[in-house]
Amino acid sequence: MFTEINSASDFICRYLYKLEKDKIVIFKNQLIQLLSQKYNSHWDLSNPIKGGAFRSITIIDGRIDSIILAAAQKAGLDVSSCFPSDLIIWCDPYNVSYRVGGDYNRICSIYDENSTTPIKKYEIPKKSIIEIKPDLSSSKNKSQSKQIKNDAESNNGISKAILVN
Repeated sequence: MFTEINSASDFICRYLYKLEKDKIVIFKNQLIQLLSQKYNSHWDLSNPIKGGAFRSITIIDGRIDSIILAAAQKAGLDVSSCFPSDLIIWCDPYNVSYRVGGDYNRICSIYDENSTTPIKKYEIPKKSIIEIKPDLSSSKNKSQSKQIKNDAESNNGISKAILVN
Protein backbone atom coordinates (compact mmCIF):
# COMPACT_ATOMS: atom_id res chain seq x y z
CA MET A 1 0.00 0.00 0.00
CA PHE A 2 2.85 2.39 0.80
CA THR A 3 4.34 2.14 -2.70
CA GLU A 4 1.03 3.01 -4.33
CA ILE A 5 0.29 5.89 -1.94
CA ASN A 6 3.81 7.26 -2.32
CA SER A 7 3.51 7.11 -6.12
CA ALA A 8 0.19 8.97 -6.06
CA SER A 9 1.58 11.57 -3.63
CA ASP A 10 4.69 12.14 -5.77
CA PHE A 11 2.47 12.65 -8.81
CA ILE A 12 0.23 15.14 -7.00
CA CYS A 13 3.28 17.06 -5.76
CA ARG A 14 4.42 17.55 -9.37
CA TYR A 15 1.66 20.11 -9.71
CA LEU A 16 2.94 22.13 -6.74
CA TYR A 17 6.33 23.01 -8.22
CA LYS A 18 5.73 26.78 -7.95
CA LEU A 19 5.15 26.61 -4.20
CA GLU A 20 7.66 26.61 -1.33
CA LYS A 21 9.72 23.40 -1.37
CA ASP A 22 9.76 22.91 2.41
CA LYS A 23 5.97 23.20 2.52
CA ILE A 24 5.64 20.71 -0.34
CA VAL A 25 7.54 18.17 1.78
CA ILE A 26 5.14 18.79 4.68
CA PHE A 27 2.19 18.52 2.28
CA LYS A 28 3.43 15.20 0.89
CA ASN A 29 3.94 13.73 4.36
CA GLN A 30 0.46 14.86 5.43
CA LEU A 31 -1.07 13.48 2.23
CA ILE A 32 0.62 10.10 2.73
CA GLN A 33 -0.65 9.97 6.30
CA LEU A 34 -4.22 10.93 5.34
CA LEU A 35 -4.36 8.51 2.41
CA SER A 36 -2.97 5.68 4.55
CA GLN A 37 -5.67 6.26 7.15
CA LYS A 38 -8.39 6.44 4.51
CA TYR A 39 -7.27 3.37 2.54
CA ASN A 40 -6.37 1.16 5.50
CA SER A 41 -9.76 -0.56 5.67
CA HIS A 42 -10.36 -0.41 1.88
CA TRP A 43 -7.31 -2.22 0.53
CA ASP A 44 -8.02 -5.73 -0.77
CA LEU A 45 -5.01 -7.35 -2.44
CA SER A 46 -7.11 -10.26 -3.68
CA ASN A 47 -9.59 -7.92 -5.41
CA PRO A 48 -7.71 -4.70 -6.33
CA ILE A 49 -10.65 -3.05 -8.10
CA LYS A 50 -12.92 -3.33 -5.06
CA GLY A 51 -13.15 0.08 -3.39
CA GLY A 52 -11.58 1.88 -6.35
CA ALA A 53 -14.10 4.72 -6.34
CA PHE A 54 -13.57 5.23 -2.61
CA ARG A 55 -9.81 5.43 -3.13
CA SER A 56 -9.96 7.80 -6.11
CA ILE A 57 -8.63 11.32 -5.69
CA THR A 58 -10.63 13.75 -7.78
CA ILE A 59 -10.55 17.28 -9.06
CA ILE A 60 -13.71 17.86 -11.06
CA ASP A 61 -14.69 21.23 -12.53
CA GLY A 62 -11.99 22.81 -10.37
CA ARG A 63 -13.35 21.33 -7.12
CA ILE A 64 -10.33 19.86 -5.36
CA ASP A 65 -10.63 16.62 -3.40
CA SER A 66 -11.03 17.20 0.34
CA ILE A 67 -8.02 15.02 1.17
CA ILE A 68 -5.73 17.26 -0.92
CA LEU A 69 -7.23 20.35 0.70
CA ALA A 70 -6.75 18.88 4.20
CA ALA A 71 -3.08 18.10 3.52
CA ALA A 72 -2.59 21.57 2.01
CA GLN A 73 -4.17 23.24 5.03
CA LYS A 74 -1.89 21.32 7.41
CA ALA A 75 1.12 22.36 5.31
CA GLY A 76 0.00 25.99 5.06
CA LEU A 77 -0.34 25.88 1.27
CA ASP A 78 -2.86 27.38 -1.11
CA VAL A 79 -3.22 24.81 -3.90
CA SER A 80 -6.33 26.31 -5.49
CA SER A 81 -4.59 27.29 -8.73
CA CYS A 82 -2.10 24.42 -9.02
CA PHE A 83 -4.15 21.68 -10.64
CA PRO A 84 -5.97 21.22 -13.93
CA SER A 85 -9.73 21.64 -13.71
CA ASP A 86 -10.32 17.90 -14.23
CA LEU A 87 -8.00 15.25 -12.81
CA ILE A 88 -8.72 11.81 -11.40
CA ILE A 89 -6.14 9.59 -9.73
CA TRP A 90 -6.96 5.96 -9.01
CA CYS A 91 -4.83 4.45 -6.26
CA ASP A 92 -5.41 0.69 -6.29
CA PRO A 93 -3.36 -2.26 -5.08
CA TYR A 94 -0.58 -2.88 -7.63
CA ASN A 95 -1.58 0.08 -9.83
CA VAL A 96 -1.84 3.88 -9.72
CA SER A 97 -3.22 5.66 -12.76
CA TYR A 98 -4.66 9.04 -13.70
CA ARG A 99 -6.69 10.90 -16.30
CA VAL A 100 -6.55 14.61 -17.03
CA GLY A 101 -9.68 16.01 -18.64
CA GLY A 102 -13.05 14.45 -19.35
CA ASP A 103 -14.32 10.91 -19.63
CA TYR A 104 -12.93 10.28 -23.12
CA ASN A 105 -9.33 11.23 -22.39
CA ARG A 106 -6.59 8.67 -22.08
CA ILE A 107 -5.83 6.94 -18.77
CA CYS A 108 -2.10 6.87 -17.99
CA SER A 109 -0.15 4.79 -15.48
CA ILE A 110 1.91 6.27 -12.68
CA TYR A 111 2.79 2.94 -11.08
CA ASP A 112 2.10 -0.61 -12.23
CA GLU A 113 3.66 -3.48 -10.34
CA ASN A 114 3.13 -5.88 -13.24
CA SER A 115 4.40 -3.58 -15.99
CA THR A 116 7.20 -4.85 -18.21
CA THR A 117 7.79 -1.34 -19.53
CA PRO A 118 9.37 1.22 -17.20
CA ILE A 119 7.02 4.01 -16.22
CA LYS A 120 8.38 7.55 -16.12
CA LYS A 121 9.36 8.63 -12.63
CA TYR A 122 7.70 11.92 -11.80
CA GLU A 123 9.72 14.46 -9.85
CA ILE A 124 9.18 17.94 -8.60
CA PRO A 125 11.22 20.33 -10.78
CA LYS A 126 14.06 21.70 -8.67
CA LYS A 127 15.22 24.47 -10.97
CA SER A 128 14.92 25.76 -14.49
CA ILE A 129 17.93 26.43 -16.69
CA ILE A 130 17.88 29.07 -19.39
CA GLU A 131 20.67 29.97 -21.77
CA ILE A 132 21.68 33.58 -22.30
CA LYS A 133 24.27 35.29 -24.46
CA PRO A 134 26.07 37.86 -22.34
CA ASP A 135 26.42 41.44 -23.54
CA LEU A 136 30.10 42.00 -22.84
CA SER A 137 30.24 45.44 -24.49
CA SER A 138 28.49 47.29 -21.67
CA SER A 139 29.97 46.41 -18.32
CA LYS A 140 29.08 48.38 -15.26
CA ASN A 141 30.82 45.92 -13.00
CA LYS A 142 34.16 44.84 -14.50
CA SER A 143 34.72 41.87 -12.23
CA GLN A 144 31.24 40.53 -12.93
CA SER A 145 31.74 41.11 -16.65
CA LYS A 146 35.07 39.31 -16.53
CA GLN A 147 33.47 36.30 -14.84
CA ILE A 148 30.65 36.22 -17.39
CA LYS A 149 33.21 36.45 -20.20
CA ASN A 150 35.20 33.53 -18.78
CA ASP A 151 32.02 31.48 -18.40
CA ALA A 152 30.92 32.37 -21.92
CA GLU A 153 34.28 31.39 -23.42
CA SER A 154 34.19 28.01 -21.71
CA ASN A 155 30.65 27.36 -23.02
CA ASN A 156 31.09 28.48 -26.66
CA GLY A 157 29.71 31.94 -26.04
CA ILE A 158 26.68 30.80 -24.04
CA SER A 159 26.28 31.28 -20.32
CA LYS A 160 23.76 29.37 -18.28
CA ALA A 161 21.66 31.12 -15.71
CA ILE A 162 19.97 28.98 -13.11
CA LEU A 163 16.61 30.20 -11.91
CA VAL A 164 15.38 28.73 -8.66
CA ASN A 165 11.59 28.42 -8.56
